[in-house]
Amino acid sequence: MRLLVTFSVSCLLVVACSGDGRDDFSVAVTTSTSTTSAAAESTTTVAAVADGRPRANEDHFHSTYLIYVCGEKVRPFPEDSRDDITGIHTHGEGLIHIHPFQERVAGKNATLGVFFTESLGHLSDDLIAVPSGEFEEGIDSCGGEPADIRVLKWDTVDDVSPTVYTEELAGIRFDQPHQQEGQLFTIAFVASSTSDRSIPRPDDTLLREYLGLPPVEVALGR
Repeated sequence: MRLLVTFSVSCLLVVACSGDGRDDFSVAVTTSTSTTSAAAESTTTVAAVADGRPRANEDHFHSTYLIYVCGEKVRPFPEDSRDDITGIHTHGEGLIHIHPFQERVAGKNATLGVFFTESLGHLSDDLIAVPSGEFEEGIDSCGGEPADIRVLKWDTVDDVSPTVYTEELAGIRFDQPHQQEGQLFTIAFVASSTSDRSIPRPDDTLLREYLGLPPVEVALGR
């Protein structure tokens, strides 16, 4: 739920929980009742669009992902588009192709959990099943140290600071606003002492090609 607090002659910074594990910061400046009404209407419209995308049999989004287990990058899910029943699949190249065939996996129901299930894997708050095996919190460890599951999500290819999720992982959405945006996900099973900053970001080279974006220029010597 997004909370908007306004005063007729002042500006107030409001911290509101978006309901998806992130804190949002909204700044509202109002000078009249009509401005407040317009802002509220605009916020409602944006939320409705976000909930409705990706649209079944209309949108075609792309994201990239990385599976990271105990400090190692492991192979992605293999090609599964030939018997795809949801429209959220991979061609085995490390990309997620998101073009829902059915309403039940569209909009807010287009999630990382749907992708894992379609790929014959599993994603929950305490267990992941990926091509390299199954890893369960409280059972498996990394180098003898207790480990946990985290998902890092970058909302755009240019985003440098990910949102880190540790619960309701299967419900993490593919919610880019349009097809020219792409999101990145790292699904990690790591030692509990591992810092979020040390968990790598997926390579976005192929995603940028799909989106028609230029590659990132890296300075010489790096």
